[in-house]
Amino acid sequence: MNGVASAFLLTFAGLFPIVNPLEAAPFFLGLTANLPAAERPVLARKAAVNGFALLLGSMALGRSAPTLSRRIPKLVSWEAVQKWDGKLPVNMYGSAAVPFIDVNR
Repeated sequence: MNGVASAFLLTFAGLFPIVNPLEAAPFFLGLTANLPAAERPVLARKAAVNGFALLLGSMALGRSAPTLSRRIPKLVSWEAVQKWDGKLPVNMYGSAAVPFIDVNR
């Protein structure tokens, strides 16, 4: 099995319980009971396309998640350093904000 098919099946298996069309069907029927019969299939198609887009997006972003999880803490530290005015807090008490800046780098 190639990599794309394997990634799709893995993502599908992980997100199927969240999207779960078998459990959502009774809710869909109950929530759309007042809609005309011609509008129900259109709305169901839109929901299916959105669910499929969710699966594809999760598959695409899931591959880059390890890279992002390594970069985000560095980005947060960089933003904290950029916003810091160079002054330490004058008063330190229980509810005061404490700057978390790693000065050992």
